[in-house]
Amino acid sequence: METSSSGSPALEALDGENPNRRAVLAAFGVALVGVLIGTGLVDVVAGRADDAPAAEGSDSLFLADQELGWANRPDWSSEEFGVAINSLGLRGPALPAPDAAVDDLRREPRVLVCGASNVFGLGAPEGLTWRARLQSEFAAATDPAPRFVNGGVQGYSLVQSARRAARLAVLLEPDVIVLEVFPGRQALLDSSPAAKWTRVGGELVPADVIEGWPTALQVIPARAHRLLMSSYFYRRSRPKIQFGGAADQSTIDFMLSDAPIPGSIAPAVEQARGELTALARFCEERGIVLRLALLIEPRFSADEHWNNYLESAAERGAPPAGTPKEEPPAAMLRWLEPTGATVWDMSATMYAIGAGWDELVQAANLHWSGEGHGLVAAEWARLLRAEDLLESAAARRAERPRSEDAALGVAGDAVLELEGAGGEGR
Repeated sequence: METSSSGSPALEALDGENPNRRAVLAAFGVALVGVLIGTGLVDVVAGRADDAPAAEGSDSLFLADQELGWANRPDWSSEEFGVAINSLGLRGPALPAPDAAVDDLRREPRVLVCGASNVFGLGAPEGLTWRARLQSEFAAATDPAPRFVNGGVQGYSLVQSARRAARLAVLLEPDVIVLEVFPGRQALLDSSPAAKWTRVGGELVPADVIEGWPTALQVIPARAHRLLMSSYFYRRSRPKIQFGGAADQSTIDFMLSDAPIPGSIAPAVEQARGELTALARFCEERGIVLRLALLIEPRFSADEHWNNYLESAAERGAPPAGTPKEEPPAAMLRWLEPTGATVWDMSATMYAIGAGWDELVQAANLHWSGEGHGLVAAEWARLLRAEDLLESAAARRAERPRSEDAALGVAGDAVLELEGAGGEGR
């Protein structure tokens, strides 16, 4: 019997089958590639179709946001309240202005202010807010003129404000960031969906992604999550944004003071300081000047209202009876020291607002009136001048203009992306 060059009849028979086997494997490979490409196309198309309704107009000022909880809805306006949100989700005029020269936008000093309702200007017409006043005050201070940006969002905590400031800094490359800090519960005890996110290697990820992983290995699921977030089907599988939940009534009116912080809320308070520390490090790495503006809510700046608060909230986290109203801001200054950030103590301005309550506070919502915004703007103007922050920013931008993308704010789709999409405000 003749044999093949291998000398084995069995191998000869197998060789005879190889052409068919290769054809089958090739067809399977082509089919597999086709399935993968098709799945990818379906993923992209389905994602775009599903996200489209979220971009449509709405009567709600707020838009749900996975990392921040909520944010201002771009291009929202209310003639009744004198509020206009521009395309970047910022209160104030369009950025850039339609007739602005790109070279000027690259060189203009930019001051970004982030915080909660008072910074946003709740109840105050745009022309009377701190932003409009500072824009007018410094119109001729530098060439090109500086730009003041209102990054405030109603209801924000320190966690939310710090994260939003970093997000907007990537988008707009500001020279100065002013962040509102205050010693009350809203600031220190974040109860928004933002609290369900944590940092791994300086990057924000949902806490459930790394749950159960040893600290040293948490970077693995964190990076996998970021990679998979490009998939619509993965995003759809993620838990949706959830608001609400039962608040702890024993700390619902908590105020930082010299009294010990209850153990039940200590982790939340520390998370707030951790986000401020992360923002300080972020700004230092990018050459951005960060100033924490220590403010006091108007209702805590007047003796009568402070004493009423101590009495009425004694069982809900308020400091002990007889605590002077000056104690919380002093405690806040000490609490902020580990962040390494410079603090603008604006207590005197806040007490002046409390003393002029009828004129400087809105009776309807207990936020700064237009005249109250004037006092805040005047103090910020004094502090900016005292440190020559605008002049030094102008000199810096003359040598190193910001990127054209940042000048125009055109990175909005990438930086302000609503991760996980969806939701109609809070």
